[in-house]
Amino acid sequence: MDISDCVTKELLKEFEGKVGITVFRKHETVKLLFGRRVVVRFKKSGRNGLGMNAATRANNNFLNPNLPFQDAPHAMKVEICWKLNATGTGCSDVIVAARNGDGALWSYSLPGGRQKVFEFPAREATPREENGRRSIVKLKEGKGKGRKADDAS
Repeated sequence: MDISDCVTKELLKEFEGKVGITVFRKHETVKLLFGRRVVVRFKKSGRNGLGMNAATRANNNFLNPNLPFQDAPHAMKVEICWKLNATGTGCSDVIVAARNGDGALWSYSLPGGRQKVFEFPAREATPREENGRRSIVKLKEGKGKGRKADDAS
């Protein structure tokens, strides 16, 4: 599970089903509409502090302030982005931004946006991991090219 998956899981746990909040799940992005006024999406930040995005039509529409969000045409579109620290193990900043294509109309860092280390939820071991080892490659005996172990001189 990566950071984006964890953020999405926590967002849904926190906001889904709450009065005044509508959750939109499309493709890999979750958007939240607060009081029909602000639609927010959460993204990993690039070096510039803005969301890293694939150039899709849906993304380009979201980044264009002149195009309304289809499900809430009067809502302001905002990104909340987490910026990873140098080792990728923690968050060095959280930035809120309204975009204008590749740039920002405005942006600011949230106070307290730093986190020393990300804590991922523990996952249960699968049966092959219970002994503490995980097999990456499974060799077939007696097949393939090369010498057998007892042929070695």
